[in-house]
Amino acid sequence: MKHIKILSIILLIGVQAVFSQSLDSLSIDKIISAADSIRQEEQPKSNPAQDIKNLDSLGMEKAISTADSVKQEPQPITLIDPNNVLETFIMDRQDLADDIKRLLARDTTTQGYKNRIEYVRGFIDSITGEQQKKFERTIEVLKDYIVENEARIVKETPKTAQLKLGLYDSESEQYQVIVQDTANTVSPFLFAGRLNVPASLAVAMDSNATGFSVNVWRLSNPFQSDSQSVNLAFTRLTAYRNNIPFVAEGNFYYLPRYKSMPGFAEWKQRNDSLLNGTLRLRGYDLDYAISGEFDKGKSSWGWFGWAKFLVMSAAVVCGSLSGYEYFLVRDEESAVDILVNNEPALNARRSGDGEYLHPIWQKKYSKHSDNLRDRESRRDRFRNAGIGLGVLGVTMIVFDYAF
Repeated sequence: MKHIKILSIILLIGVQAVFSQSLDSLSIDKIISAADSIRQEEQPKSNPAQDIKNLDSLGMEKAISTADSVKQEPQPITLIDPNNVLETFIMDRQDLADDIKRLLARDTTTQGYKNRIEYVRGFIDSITGEQQKKFERTIEVLKDYIVENEARIVKETPKTAQLKLGLYDSESEQYQVIVQDTANTVSPFLFAGRLNVPASLAVAMDSNATGFSVNVWRLSNPFQSDSQSVNLAFTRLTAYRNNIPFVAEGNFYYLPRYKSMPGFAEWKQRNDSLLNGTLRLRGYDLDYAISGEFDKGKSSWGWFGWAKFLVMSAAVVCGSLSGYEYFLVRDEESAVDILVNNEPALNARRSGDGEYLHPIWQKKYSKHSDNLRDRESRRDRFRNAGIGLGVLGVTMIVFDYAF
């Protein structure tokens, strides 16, 4: 088409020249200029993105220049937390400290931290290297936040709880007891066990359960169903009467109406892990997410830390007592050896009163022999206990640092 236009212009100029009879005065430059202008109009506009794609057809210098001309600022990705607060997160930066700091801000609920974990999982596979590792550790920190929230103990005083006393055991000074608040739709519970009541107070009660109030303690780990959220993670119960506390020993039982709901088995497994210490607070923080370095000394001891301390302390005590008994055994062995080497004859008499010496020697020998056996037995028991507790303590330490 463009060739036809060029020929048309040349033909038009030629016709003009015929009428003027001055073809020689026609400027060849004018014809070329007109043709070039038509060619430029028909030339398709350059597509920088396409030029970058087809690097083989471009010079490297031109390709770099074109890439710079079409480079755009990175688009921000919006982080929406459960409070509908918008936060800017730029993934194109090498330094992600500020973004991770916003993700790890302690400004939301357990569900909010779960939402942030899902958000990070949505893009973590699209990045690599150190950036990906930082966000993997960020997820670990958020999970630790969730454990910290769920393991927090809350005390409640249910107003509608019912307490029933059963038989009283005078030897253990305990009542059989059932406490329930099953009609409660927020924090329902059923407890069965024994109530510690001194004999002097039990006589006044006479199985009369009136005038009791109870306090219950639970974890902040509600069971979330499709229709509601209920507190089921109870750990301890204490009853009160006339402002006198009575500690209860027993178990909380899950109500059947919740056990059949979807997701209950998974919730129970996690709740049991919180109760037995398998799932516990690690103490991860922002520094760990960014650098990967973690000072376990900053982590809260919790019950597992105290258990390690007590076990190792008991091992040291048993080891010390075993060492003490070892020296006492040595003393008794020396005393027995002396008696054996100085055993008197059966008819030997003591000068002065003429009493036979062998019965006296026999009493001393029996005494030191019995002491020796007792000392050896205690030494061995303390030694074995110390070794066993030491092995247990070392195992607990290794387990704690490994997991």
